[in-house]
Amino acid sequence: MTKHIRADGQTREKLKAADAGSLQPALASIPGAIVYLGGPSRSKFYADILPRLDIVKFGARTFVTVASLDRLIARDQKPAAETSP
Repeated sequence: MTKHIRADGQTREKLKAADAGSLQPALASIPGAIVYLGGPSRSKFYADILPRLDIVKFGARTFVTVASLDRLIARDQKPAAETSP
């Protein structure tokens, strides 16, 4: 089997390994988003949380952007001084 070498001298195997390690998921499934947020109930998620998030639809599947999950967490975060007695 021959290795395919690109003009920059890298092989496909090196490029795939480098890309796989640096990619972060941009989308989460609904069950994944619920886990990411700490496990609110599905009804709470659909009624109160999902309308505040950015979604992407692929056919019948709905995904939530991880960036909107992070914004929601940051927006609702309270400093430690406010939460202590």
